[in-house]
Amino acid sequence: MSGGSEGDQDGKEEDYVCCENCNSKPCDWAEYGPGIIAHIENKVKGCFVDSDGNIIDARTDSCTPITNKQLRYIAYGAYTLAKHGCLGKCKRIPVPHCVECGIRLNYPDDNNVYTGFQEANEL
Repeated sequence: MSGGSEGDQDGKEEDYVCCENCNSKPCDWAEYGPGIIAHIENKVKGCFVDSDGNIIDARTDSCTPITNKQLRYIAYGAYTLAKHGCLGKCKRIPVPHCVECGIRLNYPDDNNVYTGFQEANEL
């Protein structure tokens, strides 16, 4: 008999350590992060935004490259949608620290200044 836990003998269950930040097994960032980052890297990063903040495919005179701040916003929304589904207008929940750190690591602010979680009535 090979080493390992009883649950992973058939290869279907891996040994994950419960995350101290999200209390999930596996960690929410380990589960959702790679898919979120892959989507952003393949579909959004390198795009441009118009003066209203809408993502556009082609560069025009009034557009700018998408910023890491905007990419973080997209990533937070993608995580929330993947984990909890559509919450509805003005319904917000904070993301676990592990997810926050993973997003900030991939799309950092040059000055290390971040908005953080805000309740809907704080906006």
